[in-house]
Amino acid sequence: MGLPEKGNLKKFGKIYEHFFKNRIQPIALLASLMDSDEDIKILDQRIKLSNEEKYLLVSIKKFENIFNEFENDKKAIEFLLKQFVLPKSIIDRPLKKTEAIELMKYLDRPELINTIENLKIPEFKINFKIISDLKIFDSDKQEW
Repeated sequence: MGLPEKGNLKKFGKIYEHFFKNRIQPIALLASLMDSDEDIKILDQRIKLSNEEKYLLVSIKKFENIFNEFENDKKAIEFLLKQFVLPKSIIDRPLKKTEAIELMKYLDRPELINTIENLKIPEFKINFKIISDLKIFDSDKQEW
């Protein structure tokens, strides 16, 4: 099926304990068996995950230790907010709010779900029409 041969059964058991209480998506439960992005790639090649499922697995693996990295929940949530807008690197895609909510369910932190749902993500209203109207990339204005 594409699951890792030596999946983390201890973590799987821990996540399964609150699977029904937190209404975790089944694909998120599989994240507990994965140890690396490579495991996710193998699973994807085997069962052809949707993009949404694959990105959810990657997000969970990437941020599953977030509360160990910060001294309090507020700083961890602030970090997640930054990931909605500006990921750590150019390669990373922005974190979606739905992925952060699933992450809280996965980590058995349901008390933080409302906080994440109420976060206001800043909008950067720029599109091709605005760029075109301002003639930012007008070839007549470019200096060579």
